[in-house]
Amino acid sequence: MNQQFVNNFFEEYQKNHLNLFLYEEKQLLNNGNYKAFAERQVEKAKKTSLALSPAMLFAFILGIINLIEYGQTQSWLMLIYGLVCLIFLLLVSLFVTKEYFSIKASMRTLQTRGPWV
Repeated sequence: MNQQFVNNFFEEYQKNHLNLFLYEEKQLLNNGNYKAFAERQVEKAKKTSLALSPAMLFAFILGIINLIEYGQTQSWLMLIYGLVCLIFLLLVSLFVTKEYFSIKASMRTLQTRGPWV
């Protein structure tokens, strides 16, 4: 990879995700400190996935409780609640995993290539 490719990548990344950056991250990009920016993005993705873990655990527990309750009462409402919680758990898990690994892979690739990092 050459310097022009990296500059284009980060310019496009900045345009598409500008509202998600902190002031410090914008300054890192403007100063061309791509390695520090990549490290911050990977760390931010890791923290986001850890922050959503309690919500995923809560959805799992609530879904299981509602499915058990459905087995005892035969209430359709409990079945629907249980299934909605488990679907929420599945969707959040997929989103978090996809987001984390896509950011990690793209930033690690740019972080480890070339003399400019």
